[in-house]
Amino acid sequence: MESCHLLIHCEILNEMGILVSHHIRVTTHAAPEVSDLYMFSSRHIGHPLLICITGISPSAGEDDADYICEAEEVDETDHINGAFEETDYIFID
Repeated sequence: MESCHLLIHCEILNEMGILVSHHIRVTTHAAPEVSDLYMFSSRHIGHPLLICITGISPSAGEDDADYICEAEEVDETDHINGAFEETDYIFID
């Protein structure tokens, strides 16, 4: 299996109900597709973060990523394509 390095841009609803822009770096075992659903566990957020990929661009070698992805936070839990523990990814403010 070939690994893919993703840089995911997404807005996350914080505990005050305000959308905050974040970046997540993660390595997956397959290239991302639009509508892929990923779950990130984090003690900083207080609940599992579920994001859905809404757009994908190949990276031009920047940011040590293979793909730059746009995503949005969702509530659905069906068909999760990848689940990541806190040590499996880097959460960038």
